[in-house]
Formats: sequence, structure tokens, C-alpha cells
Amino acid sequence: MRSLLVLCLFVAGSYSVKLEHDGDIYDILDIKEIVVTDDLRKEAYACLMDLGPCSEKYQIIRDVIPRILKTKCGDCNASQKAIYEYNAEYLKKYHNDLYNKMLERYAQ
Repeated sequence: MRSLLVLCLFVAGSYSVKLEHDGDIYDILDIKEIVVTDDLRKEAYACLMDLGPCSEKYQIIRDVIPRILKTKCGDCNASQKAIYEYNAEYLKKYHNDLYNKMLERYAQ
């Protein structure tokens, strides 16, 4: 029982971690899963575009997405940059309208 409580506190607390670099978001959250999974992508997009509620997980993304998009993940390490590029290409190819709306809002 105690280990379950510790696990719950760890999971709950993991989303409130301050990021040293914006690219660290890729080490904390599985952004690729969010991008390729319809329901998760819709939830995240609604949060990012002020169209729906914003859970703590998506609020973290919302906090860093402007800088990540403006700099094209400029402070990311090689593996983080690869995830960023995969996600950007995936969104451009399969959800171009969503991608362009996010760029319009956050990358100016």
C-alpha cells in the first residue's frame, strides 16, 4: 500500500518538474505518443489552442511550445531534436491544418 502511494506521488509530481531546457519535455513526456494518438492529440491541441481544458501534462507542453517552435528545438540534444523533427513531419503530413494553426499562434 505504501509503495502504491509513493508511486502515485511520483507520477503526480513528475509533471510539476521545472525544465532546465525546453527540449527536456521530450525526456519527461512521450510527445510522439501524444502526436500520433487521435484522442491524446485532440486533448493536447484543445489545450494549446484554448479550445478545452488544460491538464497539468498539457500545460507543461503549452509553456514550452512557443520557444520550441520558434527555435525549431534549438536547445535540444540530438535525440530530442530527432523526436521534434519526427513530430513536426508527422503533423505536417497527416494534420497539416493543426500544425499550421499552432505555428501561426506560437511561432511568431
